[in-house]
Amino acid sequence: MSSADRDRHPIPVSVESYWTHNDSWAGTRTSIDQASALDAACYVDPAFFELERQHVFETSWVCVGVPSELDADPTDPRRPMAVRQVGSQSVIIVRNNDGELRAFLNACRHRGTELAESDCTVAKTIRCPYHRWGYDLDGALIATPRFDEAGVDGFDRADFGLKPVRVDTWGCLLFVCLSPDTMPLTEWLGDLPDRMASYRL
Repeated sequence: MSSADRDRHPIPVSVESYWTHNDSWAGTRTSIDQASALDAACYVDPAFFELERQHVFETSWVCVGVPSELDADPTDPRRPMAVRQVGSQSVIIVRNNDGELRAFLNACRHRGTELAESDCTVAKTIRCPYHRWGYDLDGALIATPRFDEAGVDGFDRADFGLKPVRVDTWGCLLFVCLSPDTMPLTEWLGDLPDRMASYRL
């Protein structure tokens, strides 16, 4: 943010407090004929980007595609798996054996290795490329090759499934939400489904 931008706004000096202070947005929240655009620095300021990532993309329902991307060919034993970046997190999305959508953080529970770099297909097991730990399509840990030889006491696979991420759909759109505290998608959308009904999404 330039010093000229700060000079126009009699608000706290720190970059973070600038972007989180109500006075920074007053001009964008008036009637349409009186409103101003976003501050130009919003498009280039790394501090704004970080705040937006934390307070918008990591707490909101984010559209990441369409559910049909995850529809499997009935004749193919493999299933499509989508990989999406949401805020600072990589997320994988797949359908389980019953065709239900499942989403997880894209990290193996053993050493945190990324399970997939980009969209791909998987059979019945999501396999880590590092030590080959395997997870079923509901995220449960089902395979730990040679780990039994490591001599770890009290290890229970049930405690080390993939970390789930909330996933839902609206019309032809696929959404995920990283925050467990955000309201369900149906509430989050408010009256938008009614207002968009004529478009038959």
